[in-house]
Amino acid sequence: MSQSTLPNNSSETTASIEPDTETVEESLEQSEIVAESPVPKDLSMENEFHYKPIPVLAPVSFVLGVASLVVFITAFGIIVGAIGAILGVICLLGILRNRSEIGGFRMTSIGLLLCLCTATYGSSKLIYDYQTEVPAGFERISFSNDIAEKGFSYEKGKGSWAIHADVEKLDGQEVFLKGFMYPTRIKEGITEFILAKDNGDCCFGGEPKVTDMILVKLDKQLKVDFTDKRVSIAGEFQTNRNQSEGLTQVYEMKASHFEISKTAF
Repeated sequence: MSQSTLPNNSSETTASIEPDTETVEESLEQSEIVAESPVPKDLSMENEFHYKPIPVLAPVSFVLGVASLVVFITAFGIIVGAIGAILGVICLLGILRNRSEIGGFRMTSIGLLLCLCTATYGSSKLIYDYQTEVPAGFERISFSNDIAEKGFSYEKGKGSWAIHADVEKLDGQEVFLKGFMYPTRIKEGITEFILAKDNGDCCFGGEPKVTDMILVKLDKQLKVDFTDKRVSIAGEFQTNRNQSEGLTQVYEMKASHFEISKTAF
């Protein structure tokens, strides 16, 4: 009886071991479907962390580079360009040290290039203007340092003004200096005006100090319009020490040259 049952058990065991053909085919088909999945490669797990962070200084240097283009209008663009160039160099060095981990190389490079170009152009133009703005035959002097700060006082006993020796030496000399036109009712065709040391009093309606004013008398062929910008004057400087105490035009200039200042110093 035991011999008759052995073959049956063997056949059942063999049958259970044999794989189901249909099940295998279904598994293969599912594998092919998964393999042919239309998911882009850039969204796969291996590229999930491909993004490179951009340092804050990258866009800052780029924006400053664009802003520095105002150098074609005002010398303030030189300062903007210089600051942008410094920040751009710092940022670019940091990117180069970690090129594989940090982005923004192109943005920083463009900003740095703009800053370098504008700062170089602006500085060169400023130096050229400063060296060429004084007309031939005139000496550059500072209204503030060489005249206003020297001061003077009125000597009642002598009935004249005690003018500083350094300013006295300028009497009759051909000089070039800068200042601001003190506003008057006349705005056009001006042939005579007060030149103030700075625009602090002019802008706020105050009256400049006696030491901070020069009476400018233009040559007959010169007529100018009022401007609130800094102006350059060239002519013969004169001191009027014998005027009475009530008069305020102790300094005068017979000017043969007038223009809007090319530089601020």
